[in-house]
Amino acid sequence: MVIFAESTVSEKDKDLCRIVDWLYQWGKTVQIVTLSTMSATYFDNLLWSFNKESFVPHVIGFPEDKNSETLLEKVFITTQEEIIPGADAVVVAENQNEKIFELASLSFHFVLMDDEEQKQKSRELWKHLASRGVERYHLPYRERKLWQEKLKNILQLSI
Repeated sequence: MVIFAESTVSEKDKDLCRIVDWLYQWGKTVQIVTLSTMSATYFDNLLWSFNKESFVPHVIGFPEDKNSETLLEKVFITTQEEIIPGADAVVVAENQNEKIFELASLSFHFVLMDDEEQKQKSRELWKHLASRGVERYHLPYRERKLWQEKLKNILQLSI
């Protein structure tokens, strides 16, 4: 399942952190996939500071022990396209190979509504995943205040 969340260039990173925070609060193991060490460091700092009332415990890097039963942390920031076994959700921070969306049982893709090139790439990804039979959901930008409740419903959580 891939959840397409509409955002803007200026708000995407904080939207990503909000979604990761909700997933963490719901007890999910989350992998944030970035393209570089510099980007991983940026998200490391952002997870410390995006919300003054909360903090999302996390580590940079792939866990040494890939057994999901023994993972101490619940949020990992990686620069690898390899998915952590047992990760409940993969949040793609930057454009990645479309294969990652097919491999993860749940992944998030951000549609940048104010970037026409990126918006077109998102359309192409939506169509590609549809042709592969991948379940897709859409979180509209205008409904951002309802995202948390919508995600609970999509994920069938009773929290």
